[in-house]
Parts: sequence; C-alpha cells; structure tokens
Amino acid sequence: MRLERIYSIIEGVGILKEVSFTFDVGKFYYILVETEKLGSYLFDTLGLVRPIMEGKFIIGGEDVSGYSYKDKAKVRRENIGFIFKNILLDDDFNVFDNVMLSLGNESNLKKEEKEKRVNDLLKEYNMETYKDKYPKELSLYEKQKISLIRALVNKPKFVIAHEPTELFRENEEKEFYNLLKGLNDKGVGVILITRRAKFPKYASKILEYDNKFM
Repeated sequence: MRLERIYSIIEGVGILKEVSFTFDVGKFYYILVETEKLGSYLFDTLGLVRPIMEGKFIIGGEDVSGYSYKDKAKVRRENIGFIFKNILLDDDFNVFDNVMLSLGNESNLKKEEKEKRVNDLLKEYNMETYKDKYPKELSLYEKQKISLIRALVNKPKFVIAHEPTELFRENEEKEFYNLLKGLNDKGVGVILITRRAKFPKYASKILEYDNKFM
C-alpha cells in the first residue's frame, strides 16, 4: 500500500498535504502526529473515508484515489481493518453480532461460513465466553479486543489503529500491543497512528507526519 503526495481538504480548508508513505504487509508502523485531530484526519484518509483531492493511493497496484464511494467501500472491506480510538461497538448487539456486522456485505460467504469465521476468531483471542454479552457488560480493554477481532474478520491485509489504548491500564496496554504485533506473524501489516510510540521496539519503521496546515 502506497500513498504518493496525497492532498486532502475538508470544508474548503487544507488538512493534509504531500502525504507520502509506503507500507508492506507483515510490518509494524508507527505514524507520529502532533495532535489528536491530525491523527483523526490521517486515519480517515488512510481508510479511504476522507476525500483525496490530489495524489495517488495505490492498493494492489491500482490507484484507488478516484474511485467512487461504493468502490472505495469494497477496497476497504478487502484490504483494511479498523480499530478506532473511540470504540464503535453497537450497544444493541451482543459481541457475536457486533463482529458479524462486518461480514454483512460478504455475499460470497454462506451464513455458516460467516459464523465459523467469527467463532474461530473469538476462540483464538480467548473471547468465546463473551459472545453473548453486550458492550455495556465489558471493560474498556475487552471492548477493544472485540474491535480487534472485528477488524480481522474480513481477513484484511492491513489493520489501521488510532490511539487504541489511551485509557488502558499499563498491563492491558502492553498486552494489546502484543496482540497487534502478533498480527505481523499472520502476514498482516499494522499502521498505528499516535502522538507517541509507546513500544518502539515493535516498530518495523517509525514514520512522522509534519502537517503543513495545522
């Protein structure tokens, strides 16, 4: 995955300029930013959510920067899993169904295949006993583990996270970073957007984005 001199704006105001990064699968990247707001903008741009005005976003050898909203959504599903700073689990669904929601558009998979994929991941991450619980019954750390599982259920090439452990206890934070680092052994690239590289030894590369506008 490669970004070549990306320029992005919102509401007529310049936000990102000349963003140029290259990411390989199976590697762990930190992108250091000065502010949380800038991190959020960069997270959305890497996730093909924010409009790209200039530059190229290369995924699988194709420049997807000019794709339609529908086509970008397909690229996201096939390539990128997300872990949000503000944990976005649906309070009206239990753990199992929260993860299943990410497979809703996978028409090529039978229901049984989807259920097996969810159950296998819950078991792999020792969360199978939580499958019938609702988000309000979980700790912050447990919720973010479910977010990680949800990010993986579509078998992405990359997982992008924005400050995923801000309010964790120290031991929980280290364990969660261990889980993220473990994705590299599965061939998944990890891109972590943060103001500080908390476990720099995990990094294949530490990148910095010096914003030109903010």
